[in-house]
Parts: sequence; structure tokens; C-alpha cells
Amino acid sequence: MLSNETKETITRIRRQLSLFGWKILYDWTFSLAALIAYYLLISLLPLAVSLFAVVSLIFNDREEFQKRMRDRLTVTFPERGFNDTIDSLFNSISKQAGVLFAVGFVISIFTGSRLFVGIDDVLTIIYRIRERTILDQNFLALKMILAFITITPFIILFSSVPAILESHQGFYQFLPRPAAAASAKGKDESVRVVVRCRPMSDKEEESSCERVVDIDHQRRQISIRRPALESSQRNADESTHAFFFDAVYDWTSKQKDVYEQTARPLVDSVLEGFNGTIFAYGQTGTGKTFTMEGVRSQVELRGIIPSSFAHIFDSIAHSTSRQFLVRASYLEIYNESIRDLLSKDQNKRLQLQEHPKEGVHVHDLSSFITKNIQEIEHVMTTGNLNRSTGATNMNEHSSRSHAIFIITVESSELGADGKSHICVGKLNLVDLAGSERQAKTGSTGDRFKEATNINLSLSVLGNVISALVDGSSHVPYRDSKLTRLLQSKN
Repeated sequence: MLSNETKETITRIRRQLSLFGWKILYDWTFSLAALIAYYLLISLLPLAVSLFAVVSLIFNDREEFQKRMRDRLTVTFPERGFNDTIDSLFNSISKQAGVLFAVGFVISIFTGSRLFVGIDDVLTIIYRIRERTILDQNFLALKMILAFITITPFIILFSSVPAILESHQGFYQFLPRPAAAASAKGKDESVRVVVRCRPMSDKEEESSCERVVDIDHQRRQISIRRPALESSQRNADESTHAFFFDAVYDWTSKQKDVYEQTARPLVDSVLEGFNGTIFAYGQTGTGKTFTMEGVRSQVELRGIIPSSFAHIFDSIAHSTSRQFLVRASYLEIYNESIRDLLSKDQNKRLQLQEHPKEGVHVHDLSSFITKNIQEIEHVMTTGNLNRSTGATNMNEHSSRSHAIFIITVESSELGADGKSHICVGKLNLVDLAGSERQAKTGSTGDRFKEATNINLSLSVLGNVISALVDGSSHVPYRDSKLTRLLQSKN
């Protein structure tokens, strides 16, 4: 049996609930407030649909935007099942922009009109204006929602102007670009990072080493797994790390594919008068020299450098309206000293100078005019014989210097005004020294000094690339000879 005190408590609660219910039913302030709140929540639906429509429009024209969105979501939600859902969702909404806009517009009319009808009821009671008919209410609400839909984009646009002006790499880079701008893709991108994974070496296969690298070409993702023995001692979340790049290639990739998809657009821009740099970065033995030079005697194994030679002179041979002059130089940076690999005096050290028009250049650097592939390859072969190499624990023939092969392409074309117009493009082909921890190389004495200077210049190079990618107002080019030399004038 319930005690009298409990019965009184239940009766009091029942009375309060009853009073609240009567207020909801008969007090206009409660009922209309609840109605407006309900319609306000419902009105969020078309806004969400319209947001998806806007995103899908951007997806259709900006592959870079898709990549960044996928990468951010993947990092936030690394689960494989969720990643598949993301891919499916992005593929669907990128094809349904028009449908989403239509659905969002229709829903906004109905839900928005309901919201304005509720507001109109409140205003009618508060200000004692003449009550409108249901038809008049809906007609007025329709006009108000259409005005709201029209004004909202302008509000968003004007509120975004400060952010757009603040950063040239901000909101603007996510907007769809016109066809003309899209065709120039590559010239407006400061840095592209491409990763190529080498196959296992004979030594690694003999030791039954475990492959811990997984590559997803579609998402341009490389995942690094800890070896099975270590993973069993750690949490699953700590055993795998994912990284995203502009392009990824696995150990089965072909030299031709790497060149055509990554280097060729840059070489084309050099022929049009732009400056560009291609360099290979990685530890000793990761395949930098193979990717850059390859095996010249076998067409399918030619690297980026000989492929660039063939591309340049083939383009010149097929040009009918322009005259070309190709000059080649070759230098190395060893212990922060610059040496001309084509000079007869290999003990001479060169200095960097800055010209108001030409920008940063090496004073007294040799330059040879080359008229065909054979001549430019001879120049490179001569320079390679003078490069600084040395044995370390990680590679018997490790490159201990940064080698930069510079191709300057000058072209002259007769313009409509009857005058010759000259443009100059410069291509820097860089084979960086191996980057590794000094403890692993067994470096002592001169080798230790080499490793210190190599790691310092590579660290500065990383800082420069980060600054360029982030759009920083200050790029630390002056912190090393390597980055100073690669500083572009155009």
C-alpha cells in the first residue's frame, strides 16, 4: 500500500502535468512557440540538402577539393568500412547536384512557408492586425521564403570577401575554375609531392623481410604498418599510419608512367617559359638515382632526366613557329660548397649571386649549348664522372652531394607586331644526397661532416616546401645553398 505522503506527491505531479497540458492546448503562447520550434527544426532539412548540392557542384569541377575532403575524413575516421562509405557518398552526390538543388528548393518552400505562417500567427495576436486567410498567409509566406532564398547567397558571398582577400590559398582554391584556368593546371601549383615505393632488395628478400607498406592508388594514400611482432605488442590504432600525397606509385610502377604523369606537364611548362624543379628525396638506397636517371641504354628503364631530354628535343623538332636554344649546366653542392662538374678545374668553388633580372645564379658556372639528345647526354656523363660519392653502411656507392643538372630553354617567336618575342624557361633536375640518420651510416670524420651538412640542407628544403604549401609570407630560401639556388624568379 502507498503511504499518504506518496499519494500526495503523485497527485501533485499529476496536477502539474495536467496544468501544463491545458496550457499547451489553450494558451497561444505555448502552442505557437512549440509550433514555431517544430517548423524551425524542419526548415533545417532543405538547408542540409542545399549544402550537399553546393558541395557536389564543387566536386564536379575540383578534383583537388575532393581529395582534401576525403583525406581529412579518412584521417578523422580511419575505419575501413567508413572509408568505403565516404567514397560511395562522394561518388553519388557529385553526380546529383541538379536533383539536390531541386529537392532542396521544393522542400524549402513548404517547410519555410509553414515557419512563416506560425510567425504570422504570433504577429497577428501581438499587434492585433487583421487576421489573414490561410491562402493569404501561405502566399505571403511563399514570397518571404523566396526573398530569403535570394538574399542568403549574397549574405554568404559578402561575408566571405575578407577571408578571400586575406589568403590567396584560402576559400578561392576550393571554388570551381573556368575551363581556361583548369587547362593551365600545374602552372599555378607551387609544389606537388609524389611518392614511389621501391621493390624489396635481394638482401631483404633473402632475410624474409615483411612488406609493411600498403598503397591505395585511387585515394593516393600510403599506409605504413608496424611489423607483426611489434603490432602484437601495441594497440591497433598505433600500428598503422596513413599518409596522403598528390600521386603514389608502387614497386610495380613503370618509368614511363612516372614520367608521363608527374614530370611531363612540368617540362611542357618550361618549354613555354616557366621555371620548374624536379628532385628525388629519400634515404640512401630508396631508388632516387634510378627514378631520376634509370638505365639509358634501355628505353623502358629510362628515368626522368633522359626522358626529359627526349621530350625537349622532340618538341623542338616538331615546332614550326619558334626558334630554340638549349643550354646545359651541371653542378654539385658538397658540404655547402658549390662545384662546377663541367669545369676543368674541379678544385674551384663557385659563389651564388643575385641579379635584378635573372634572379639567383651561380657566378662563372659553365654552360654548354646542346643541339640534340646525344650532346646533352654527353654533358651529363662528363659531369657524373666528377660527382662526390662514398661508401656508407647503407650504400656502397652513396651520393654524398646534391647534384643539379640545369637546362635553360630559350625560344624566339615572331609576334603579330613583326618583332621577335623571347621567353626563357629553366628546368632544374636534382638528385639529392641520401638522407639518413647518422647513427645508421656509421659516419665518422669527413663522412660525419658530410652527413651533418646533408641533413641540414634537406631539413631547410623541407621547411621551404612546407612554407610554399602553406602559402607562408616568408619562405626561408636563404637558409642553405640548395634552397637559395632553387629559388625561382618567375
